[in-house]
Amino acid sequence: MSTILRYVFATGEAIEMEVEDEYAAVVLKDRKDESNRNRNERRHKISLDKFTYEERRFFGDENTPETILIKREENEVLFRQLESLSEVHKRRLLMFLDGLTYAEIAKRENVSITAVCYSLKTVREKIKAFF
Repeated sequence: MSTILRYVFATGEAIEMEVEDEYAAVVLKDRKDESNRNRNERRHKISLDKFTYEERRFFGDENTPETILIKREENEVLFRQLESLSEVHKRRLLMFLDGLTYAEIAKRENVSITAVCYSLKTVREKIKAFF
């Protein structure tokens, strides 16, 4: 069996197409769901905090002067924590952040993998103390 579906374009032009019942059921369900969503959006007010574009929020409290100041202060504390690391810890951390494995770092540093593991563990603990 087949069903006739009517499409109306934005220009006002309309066409009718004959499709199988299974496809017609999917199209009609989709149209009904879209209509329900549109009706709900018209009836309900949506908070500006929920608006996002490319996964970034544009409204809300994320870019207020207070939050910017808090982030800046947290960054300063984090940088002080990183500055307190020894040169060996800094060097190994940078190599790890560049994507090297523990084995590759150990080979470059001429130390055991265990030494690299403990160094990076120490770095993680110092940084966790910040958070």
